[in-house]
Amino acid sequence: MLPSRAAFRAAAARQGLAVRSEYAFGNDYARTLAAWRQAFEANWPQIEALGFDERFRRLWRLYLCYCEAGFSPETSMSCISNCPIAEHRAAGMDSSREVGCGRSPITARAKLVSQRREILSVLAGWPLVCLPAVAAPDVLPGLRRWGSGDFRRFGFLVYHATLWAGEDPSMPPLALRLEYRRSIAGSAIVEASVAEMRQLGAADGDLQRWGKAMTRVFPDVRDGDNLTGIHRADGAVFLFNGSLRGEIADPEFARRFFAIWLDPQTSAPALRAALLRRPPA
Repeated sequence: MLPSRAAFRAAAARQGLAVRSEYAFGNDYARTLAAWRQAFEANWPQIEALGFDERFRRLWRLYLCYCEAGFSPETSMSCISNCPIAEHRAAGMDSSREVGCGRSPITARAKLVSQRREILSVLAGWPLVCLPAVAAPDVLPGLRRWGSGDFRRFGFLVYHATLWAGEDPSMPPLALRLEYRRSIAGSAIVEASVAEMRQLGAADGDLQRWGKAMTRVFPDVRDGDNLTGIHRADGAVFLFNGSLRGEIADPEFARRFFAIWLDPQTSAPALRAALLRRPPA
């Protein structure tokens, strides 16, 4: 729990401290929580596509509403919504020093706040999708491993991606492997892929055709599965957990598909930078 003003003052007095001033920011934080909640609700279709269910939605709706109410002016919380500054007078000394209450006195609360910040900060600056997977190093002899990185949404790890390529990692042949850390429906992977390719300029007619082709190739994935894509000059080949899953023999599809990760306009620029990190010579 968080102490009331009276409880805080009493506890401070027992330790030789005195409250000198208070600054309340509960109302500002309540407005921030309201903005997070609205962003969460507005983006729920994309969140659901990542594999999160209605229980997850209700849990975060309750949490955000609860916190918003807790920090509102009517129910402001001392020590967090109001930050007292205490003065400590050492026995037998004229000098004094100020001690601020900068965090919750409850360790568990501090941990919860840290977790909340990690998850909700992603809601404020939201990139887009969760996508398919790709290549094993022994599939294409002559390629070397480039970079790798994690793809996260709401602070949760969705997959770990690794790129194999030649001297120019933006040109085929190359291979991209995604090692999934969440269960995701194959249909959600297809929808996310189509959305990303549309954002990067693919035509609707092509996307309809490619969507049907991807539906035949992309399986449902679970934590620990890997989906591997190989970009060749004549199209793309996909493997699921090391076994051949299917092929889409269309060079334009392959170019558009791998651009999801490698195009300068990708919605996940940090992951792109990690993938294109040149390996040591």
